[in-house]
Amino acid sequence: MSEHHCHARGCKTAVKPEFLCCLKHWRMVPRNVQLEVWRHYRPGQCADKAPSPEWLVAASAALEYIRRVESKDDLR
Repeated sequence: MSEHHCHARGCKTAVKPEFLCCLKHWRMVPRNVQLEVWRHYRPGQCADKAPSPEWLVAASAALEYIRRVESKDDLR
């Protein structure tokens, strides 16, 4: 099985397949968005590569939030 990495843009940190991103990036995501990601997570979706459309929406929202936070950091 290949190593799974954080899904935040440019991050190469290895994480468990169940995790969307590393702890550094996960902490950037608002709690309500984190809860949506976990609410729609289905055990086994990493193995069968078939996450629900709801999980994909929640994960996309989390990753977009991280992107926006990091973009603001780039402007400093």
